[in-house]
Amino acid sequence: MPSSTHLDRENVLPTRPVAMTPAPTVFVTDDELPLLEALRMMLEADGFAVATFPSPHAFLGAYTSDRAGCLVCDLHMPEMSGLQLIAELRARNHGLPVILMTGYGDVPTAVAAMQAGAMDFLEKPVSRAQLVPKVCAALEKDAQLREEAARKAEIETRLASLSQREREVLDFLREGVANKVIAARLGVSIKTAEKHRARLLHKMRARNVIELVNMLPAHPARHA
Repeated sequence: MPSSTHLDRENVLPTRPVAMTPAPTVFVTDDELPLLEALRMMLEADGFAVATFPSPHAFLGAYTSDRAGCLVCDLHMPEMSGLQLIAELRARNHGLPVILMTGYGDVPTAVAAMQAGAMDFLEKPVSRAQLVPKVCAALEKDAQLREEAARKAEIETRLASLSQREREVLDFLREGVANKVIAARLGVSIKTAEKHRARLLHKMRARNVIELVNMLPAHPARHA
C-alpha cells in the first residue's frame, strides 16, 4: 500500500469477527479515498460490517440513530473537521462513539479531540493492531449506551402506566415514608395504601421498594 495512504499494515492481527446481534457497523469517513478503501478492507478482513463515506456530509446524510456501531473519521477534512462532525452528531442527539485519526497528531490536538467527545484518538499511519482493539471497545460502548437507553425507555413506559394515586405513593416510597404515614397523608386506610403499593410494584416490575427506588435515580418526587 503506498505510503500516501498513511496506513501501516504491520503487526497484522488474526481475523476475528465481532459477535454482536444484530451486527453493528463501523462507519469510516475520510476524504483520502485510498485510505478509505484500505481501512474498509482491513476492517472487513476482521469480520466487521463496514460502511465508508468520502465526506462528513455524506455520512450525516446516510446515518440514522437506530444503526448501531461506531465512527472512525479523519480529523482534518476540507468540508467539516472531525471535531465539527462530533459536534454535529451530538447536536442531533446521536451518541455514536467516535475514533478520530490524524496524520498531524500532537498532545493539544488529542486533548481537544477528547474534550469534544471523541472516544479515542489515533495517529496515522494506523495499524490493524492499533485500530481493531479500539473499534471493539467503541462497539462495546455503543452497545452499553443503547442498552441503557432501552432500559430508560422501558422505565418511562412503566411510569406512564401508573395512575395519579400510584405516582403519589411512588413519591412517598422514594422518601422512605412508612405505609401508615402514606395512608394518613392520602386520607385512606393502611390496607388501601398497601394495595396501591402492591399495584405500583407490579406495574414497575420491581420485587421490593429498594429495587423500585434504585430503578429511578433520575426521577424527582412529583407530589407537593
